[in-house]
Amino acid sequence: MDRRTSMHVIAASSLALTGIASAQSYPQRPIRLVVGFSPGGSTDVAARRLGLKLANILGQPVVVENKLGAAGAIATAEVARAAPDGYTLQMATSGNLVINPHTMAKPGYSPLTDFIPIYLVCTQPLAVSVHPSFPARTFQEFLSVVRSEPGKYSYASSGNGGIAHCSAEWLKDRAGLQGLLHIPYKGGADAATAVISGQVPILLCNTFSIDLTHHRTGRLRTLATTGALRSQAAPEIPTVKESGIPDYVAISGSWLTAPAKTSDAVVEQIAQAIRTAMTDTTFVGGLTELGNDMVIDSDPAKAKAFLKSEFENWGAVIKKAKISSET
Repeated sequence: MDRRTSMHVIAASSLALTGIASAQSYPQRPIRLVVGFSPGGSTDVAARRLGLKLANILGQPVVVENKLGAAGAIATAEVARAAPDGYTLQMATSGNLVINPHTMAKPGYSPLTDFIPIYLVCTQPLAVSVHPSFPARTFQEFLSVVRSEPGKYSYASSGNGGIAHCSAEWLKDRAGLQGLLHIPYKGGADAATAVISGQVPILLCNTFSIDLTHHRTGRLRTLATTGALRSQAAPEIPTVKESGIPDYVAISGSWLTAPAKTSDAVVEQIAQAIRTAMTDTTFVGGLTELGNDMVIDSDPAKAKAFLKSEFENWGAVIKKAKISSET
């Protein structure tokens, strides 16, 4: 072996050892887990429960920090600028990573280049629900009623440019519901309240926000969910896909992400910790009951591929419908 080859071997070995050492020494202090939404919401609850599990597995506290504003964009932009050392992570959603970059002129980050998706923690279908007085008991009947009187009915969502708004506009396009009017609210809870009180007849929101209890106690009637499969939390409710719109699937993902350039060793250590958490049936079951479809077999490669696919798919929907968070 000549001197140049020997130096290359030594350099490569040194880099490999550095990566091993980095993984073995991580974490040495508390980890900050940023959530761009209010305490008590679905993303916050999932982040806090996951944070407790990771703290036990990794041996350091995981401190959840709620940083509100601009539909999660402020928090996401801050994480994009954070040091790529594994001590600042984000529980990011389709809203942060998939919708905002297409509906905002300057979100402040690029989801496909500024982050490493470590793990797709869960997905959540949306739900098409109506006030109990609405003259339809199935999704097929709902389509017939809305189509029969264009312009008569309106739907509530969690706000302009959110995933519920985008999902509804896509459904209108696919199902021929162009007369269905949009009434945006400041959040999913406000939208649900408007429908429960009879102010608006139709709600399209995520299953956590509408609270499945409202459906099961009769305050709302949920006609369909929007996942590829029936929700793990409510398998009795059919999907839009099986109820007449076979190519329609609209879900919100929740990824644990790190800033770009975080080392592979640290990323894999965090991913392995989440995989360990997913073996806890109490942890998984608790989040499933809140409307989440938990993903037990994710990894950085799968999480990245799913993010890219969702980014492209929703980009096409938003462009066609000309959706903006400002309108």
